[in-house]
Amino acid sequence: MKVLIADDHKIVRLGLSLIIKEEFPQASIFQAGNAADVYTRMRDEKFDLMLMDLKMPDTDSLQMLEQVLLLDPHIKILIISLNPERIFAIRYLKAGAYGYVEKSEDDTLIRAAIHKVAEGKKYMSEDVIELMTEYIKNGNTSNPFGQLAKREFDVAMHLANGLTSSEICVIMDLKPPTISTYKTRIFDKLNIKTVHELMEMAKENRII
Repeated sequence: MKVLIADDHKIVRLGLSLIIKEEFPQASIFQAGNAADVYTRMRDEKFDLMLMDLKMPDTDSLQMLEQVLLLDPHIKILIISLNPERIFAIRYLKAGAYGYVEKSEDDTLIRAAIHKVAEGKKYMSEDVIELMTEYIKNGNTSNPFGQLAKREFDVAMHLANGLTSSEICVIMDLKPPTISTYKTRIFDKLNIKTVHELMEMAKENRII
């Protein structure tokens, strides 16, 4: 089995490498610290499993996940992140990830998640299953950011992290009027009026 660990923190990559080696002694492990490294690795090797962080330098994580699946539709991706699963899990599972687990979870649970995804099965915690059930039943969840479309969510995250509209235009390759339209939709859906309120909501939900 070939495993790619994509995380911008070396200590995290080393820790996950140790777990993989303990659980799958015959596994070949490769590491990537940013999106460019991920794409380079994937052009050179075919991987069975990818452990992926959400916060990678110089990239949008959803776009990276989509690009990875374009390069290899059969790769099994487990998101391992500090970001709260109730905000992000469903969005990434819908985008094609096999599972989502928080880095703060117990080591035993993280190992179980890795095993399940490596076997080609979906991994969801009980909380995420409950959210998914709520989403299927009602079309939304108690997660306030769940009602945002993909591009709206991306813009909201950039704004919540303090980026200006001009900076977001460059990162997302969009024009200022488009960003303005997204901001209006975001504020309407979240029932807020300012970026400051958006930041506070993001903090309350442990996004920033």
